[in-house]
Amino acid sequence: MHASVHIGTSGWSYKHWWGNFYPREVKPAQFLEYYTKYFDCTELNASFYRLPKSQTVEGWLRRTPDHFKICPKLSRLITHQKKLRNVEEPLKIFFDVLQPLMPKMGPVLIQLPPSLRFQSVVAKEFFQLLRSLYPSISFALE
Repeated sequence: MHASVHIGTSGWSYKHWWGNFYPREVKPAQFLEYYTKYFDCTELNASFYRLPKSQTVEGWLRRTPDHFKICPKLSRLITHQKKLRNVEEPLKIFFDVLQPLMPKMGPVLIQLPPSLRFQSVVAKEFFQLLRSLYPSISFALE
């Protein structure tokens, strides 16, 4: 098995980076392209809060190099509201929207709320569901 390391941050669109990381002449609409010159992956926080529009997903694909990895954060509907239970339909919707990212898909980040107490049955069922429905996708638990 070939292991690789990718270096990135938890996003690329931060106004306080303008003038620090991003030169002032780089406009916010160009932040992603500039970012890809220095990093080869990024976390996609937006997918945690709401599903992106298909044209936004297509834009990320078009604006990033072939080797670039995009690591979407799983929807908070699944992790924080449904607390990993009865999530087959929300998972399908999430992955249908992000399907075009598959060639550049890095690990999908699962951020659990601090208030969610570990329940082995719930965890086992959730991870078995992920493995059965999405065997080609890697997941990272936070």
